[in-house]
Formats: sequence, structure tokens, C-alpha cells
Amino acid sequence: MCITGLLNIFIVRLLGPSEYGKYSLVWQLIATIGPILSLGWQSTLARFIPEKNDVEKKGLVTQGFFRVFVVAFFFFFFGFFIF
Repeated sequence: MCITGLLNIFIVRLLGPSEYGKYSLVWQLIATIGPILSLGWQSTLARFIPEKNDVEKKGLVTQGFFRVFVVAFFFFFFGFFIF
């Protein structure tokens, strides 16, 4: 918590009020939308991984990483147009 507070003070002074506002908006969007976009994947893995054999486990985990990558790429790509 202390490091985060000190880092925020440094970022405010570095960016200025307008740019820090954009920075804060992006972090709030991530904090708000992130849990929704996880699509319950953590609980799905916790439930189904023990029931699968090794090949199916690899496929399930790979599919999870792929989904996260696609969503992250979507936000990264369209973030340039929004901000």
C-alpha cells in the first residue's frame, strides 16, 4: 500500500492533471470490467481440471490463456482509438 501511494504521487507529478485523469480512467475501467471479462474462468478451471486427464487439462488451460490473450489484444488495439 505504501509503495502504491508513493508511486501515485510520482505519476501525478510526472503526468500532470489531465494525463493523470486519463490514467485513472483506464485503471478504473480495468478494475471494473476485468472481473466481468474473466467470464468465470477461474472457477471453471477449479471445477473441471481435477476431472480431466493430462491431455484435456493442457487443452483447457491453453484455451483459457487464448481467451485472455484475445480479450487483452482487443482492449490494447481499440485503446488506441479511444484514447
